[in-house]
Amino acid sequence: MVSRPAPASGPDRARITTAIEEPLRYLALLPAVLGRGELLLAQEAFGHLRRRISELFLEANAPLPTTGAKHWRDKLSPEQYAVLESLPWPEATREALVEAHLAAGRALLAHGRPIASTLGVSWPESLEAAAFDTPLDGRFTAKGLPPGRYSVRAQHGLGRRATV
Repeated sequence: MVSRPAPASGPDRARITTAIEEPLRYLALLPAVLGRGELLLAQEAFGHLRRRISELFLEANAPLPTTGAKHWRDKLSPEQYAVLESLPWPEATREALVEAHLAAGRALLAHGRPIASTLGVSWPESLEAAAFDTPLDGRFTAKGLPPGRYSVRAQHGLGRRATV
């Protein structure tokens, strides 16, 4: 008989870091992806964003009981499940993709920062700035989004560092 490995003692800080940094990288690339008209790629990126947020939650909840794939919901708190449920798959339109990515970004900031702080994981300030302080004029105005020099953060009320 093969024995099962011992469960981990708690959250893995390296996995928490990855689950925070990767979505910020995806968000930072969104203007370029949309600027090239890669709507399906932006849809796929949203799926990765959402998956990384679920990985963040799962790792923050470690150690988790050993269960099968059909018991995924049991590994999340009701609040965490509701956050993920509130991030529905976007249509392949620029407006829907921007809104979906921003919703995922808001969820990451609202939940990732406290998780990082609690676990002593450094918050990637430079990646956050790259993701949310990127000027959108030029790249997005030609694609039918509102004109003017503004950042993603300022346009969508994502908190500090807003620049108009």
